[in-house]
Formats: sequence, C-alpha cells, structure tokens
Amino acid sequence: MSITILLLIVLGYMIFDILIGGYLKANNANRADMYKWGAIIILAITLGFADAYNKMATLVLLLAISFVEKLKRVQRSYKK
Repeated sequence: MSITILLLIVLGYMIFDILIGGYLKANNANRADMYKWGAIIILAITLGFADAYNKMATLVLLLAISFVEKLKRVQRSYKK
C-alpha cells in the first residue's frame, strides 16, 4: 500500500509539472510558489486515499521536508 501512495505522489508531481510548464511560460510566474501549492494539493489528495499508517508516514515526510526548507532559508539569509 505504501508503494502505491508513493507512486501516486510521483505521478501527481509529474502531471503537475507538465501542467504548470505552459502557465509559467505564459505568465512569468514564480516557480517556487507554484511548486509549493502543487505539493500541498498533491499531498492532500494522497492523504485522502491513505490509511492511518500511511498518513502518519506521509506527515512525517512532510515535516522533514519543511524542516529542510527552513534550513535552506536560514542558510540563504546568512549568505546575504
């Protein structure tokens, strides 16, 4: 079951990447914001299909990703 959830996340991310490619070129939008909202949407859909164990695993993964992103922001602020 967890492999199915991971495949859903990867497939959703690939579809989202293809869909926003044209939008970004047409509107010169900020890629980071688009990926952030796309990741939130994909994780929300995935969590809707997951059972309790997979929901906990996905939430832990999400927390780890957000922690790494915060570390990157702190490093960028120190470089300036």
